[in-house]
Amino acid sequence: MDGSLQEELLGGDDAAVSKPGGETTWVKIALIIVTNFLGAGVLSLPFSASSLGYLAYGVALVSIFAVSLLSGRAFSACFRARPESRMMSDVAREAFGPRGERLVRYVQYFYMCGVLVIFHLTCAIALRRAAGGGCAVLMSAIVGACALVAMQARSTSTLGTLSALGTGCILVYIGIILVLLPVRGRRPGAREDVLPPPSSSLVAAGVAVMDVVFAFSGQVVYVELQAEMRTPAHFMRSVLSSNGLMFCTYAAIACLGYHFVGAEILASGEPITSAVAATGSPVDRVVNAFLFVQVMVAYTIEGNIVARGFYLMAGRDAKTVARSAWTAATGGLVAAAFVVSNLVPFFSDVMGLMSGLCAGLLCYTFPFAAALVLVDDLGAAERALYRALVGATALLAVLGSTASILDIARHFDSSGTPFSC
Repeated sequence: MDGSLQEELLGGDDAAVSKPGGETTWVKIALIIVTNFLGAGVLSLPFSASSLGYLAYGVALVSIFAVSLLSGRAFSACFRARPESRMMSDVAREAFGPRGERLVRYVQYFYMCGVLVIFHLTCAIALRRAAGGGCAVLMSAIVGACALVAMQARSTSTLGTLSALGTGCILVYIGIILVLLPVRGRRPGAREDVLPPPSSSLVAAGVAVMDVVFAFSGQVVYVELQAEMRTPAHFMRSVLSSNGLMFCTYAAIACLGYHFVGAEILASGEPITSAVAATGSPVDRVVNAFLFVQVMVAYTIEGNIVARGFYLMAGRDAKTVARSAWTAATGGLVAAAFVVSNLVPFFSDVMGLMSGLCAGLLCYTFPFAAALVLVDDLGAAERALYRALVGATALLAVLGSTASILDIARHFDSSGTPFSC
């Protein structure tokens, strides 16, 4: 999240980027981390479990959870070493110079643009299910129109209110899923495997692992959050509590979805909200309506952040630009998300691709590499661990991106032409 907007959302209209400290508690930071992380990513995890089997999924979930905690620890150490930092690119400048700062900033905003595509695609899927059917391209166009109108709300208070609304919707539709799946019972013929199923492949497994990575990714806001804390030394309390809650949620959603829905239905890669109830049923409409509202809220906030970031990189303050210029900027973002989401309308694959191309590098490789440069008091064992994680996470990003690209190509061969209903 862009530093200035993040600080406004945390500190109110009088917050400033140059403010030397913050007043936010670790509890509030933990809630913000959950709101930022726990969203569209959770919806693909039953697919991940069905592609990997319970054992491999459990190993992936525990491993990535552990690495996410270490990533938070590395970010915390970097901030302690450079407490004047206000955003991720500041840490990159301190560790790797001006070129590193520019590279991290560009990759960060490219990743956020990719997240907009995921939000657009998720909203279109949810709206189509909530409406009981309809042309996918038409639904995507309606999503674009709604997003463009919503993004015109630039005030901090409005965005803060929307964030609270989105959090409430998350709790509702996840609660419905966790209750409804056991109540409805197992689908006839639902299959589940402890080991990777014979029908799976290395490519599908790679996409599944990257979906788990995406679900724990969001650390691009960790520096901004620490800059706003009353006691930055308590940051790891926020990381442990928020990631622990997400771990439990991800385990429950994935395992319940896999057990009650079965591998055959989940193999499509569609979000679990598309498999909770029969298409067009009242429950299906309600669940997807809440999903639509929550992801539209995230879409609106993320679009504001990206548009402000582009103005920031151009040396302009987004608050001072004319309404027509702001509409043009947000309209360009929505149009790009509409085009890409209809060119590549494969939910799990898009999530895996963005995870491999950007999220893994920004949220995992970068903090470990930066900590090795900036933190002088790392122990020998911790330094060796960080070096190993730099190589491992970079390799995972390359392999995951490759798997996602190959699976997208496979889907193109078997699913018809883009922009089709």
